[in-house]
Parts: sequence; C-alpha cells; structure tokens
Amino acid sequence: MNCAHAGATRLRLDRFSGSFSHYDGFALILIGMALIALSLVRFVRTGRMIDDQQSHSAGGVKVEFVLAVVLGFVMLSTAVYFAL
Repeated sequence: MNCAHAGATRLRLDRFSGSFSHYDGFALILIGMALIALSLVRFVRTGRMIDDQQSHSAGGVKVEFVLAVVLGFVMLSTAVYFAL
C-alpha cells in the first residue's frame, strides 16, 4: 500500500517538473533580482536627497508598479498551473 501511495505521489509531482515550471521559476528569480537592484538604486538616491539641503518633490512609481504587475502575472500563472 505504501508503494502505491508513493507511486501516485510521484506521478502528481512529475507534472510540476516540466519546462513551464523551470521557466516560471527562472522568471521569478530575474524579477526578484531586478527588484533588489532597483531598490538599491532608489535607496542610494533617497539617501542623497535626504542629505541635500534643497526640497525635492516625490517622484513617480511607474517602474515599481510595472514590476509588481509582472510579478503578479507570474504568480497568477504559477497558481493556475498548480491548480490544473
């Protein structure tokens, strides 16, 4: 009985090791690295702006919004893939 259960579990897990999940994970890694790099650049820029004597207006958040939407789509596609 234990071998039958292990075989059934292996069959269910084998479908998650396909090429889609490989590229999906790679996309998540790249998006994460881009978010870290962007955060570093903005952190350094914000530190310099705080030290500056001039008053600065708030900038846009377009890049962060686009990256968040892309990450959301990747997570949604992963959730749909796992649900099927």
